[in-house]
Amino acid sequence: MNVALAGNEVLISANVCEELKRVPVPPKPPAGTGSSSSSAPGPEPGIGGDAIGIDIRERPPSECITHVRLAFPVPKGKIYDLMMMLNALQNYFGETRLEIRAEQGSIPLDKYDQSIRETFRQLGIQAEEDLHMAGDNT
Repeated sequence: MNVALAGNEVLISANVCEELKRVPVPPKPPAGTGSSSSSAPGPEPGIGGDAIGIDIRERPPSECITHVRLAFPVPKGKIYDLMMMLNALQNYFGETRLEIRAEQGSIPLDKYDQSIRETFRQLGIQAEEDLHMAGDNT
C-alpha cells in the first residue's frame, strides 16, 4: 500500500496520539479575566508549541536563527527522517530551498524525465538543473 502526503500533512504514531489524550489540558480562563498566575505562562499542550513540544511563540532576536544552510550526505533509507526535519524548517521559515546532488551512479534520461521532471511539473516547481550526460567531460 502506498501513502501520499500533501502540504503540511504528517503521520503520527498511534501511541503518540494516545499519550496526548492522557495529558490534561487546563481550561482557559474566561475572556477578559486574564491569568491568575503572576509568572509568564508556558505553552499549553497543543497550543503555542510545535509537534515536539517546543514553545514557538516569539522569542528575543538574539535567541533566533534567521538563516540556515545545511550540506550533508543522505544515508540510504533516511529520506523520511529528513522530510520530517524539512517540514519542521518550513514551519519556521518563509522560504525553504532544497539542493540535491546525486553522484556515483547514473539514471537513464527517460527515467529522469518520467520521475524527476514529471514530479516537478506536477508540483509546479521550476527547478534549476545541472545535468551531466555519460561521456561529458565537463
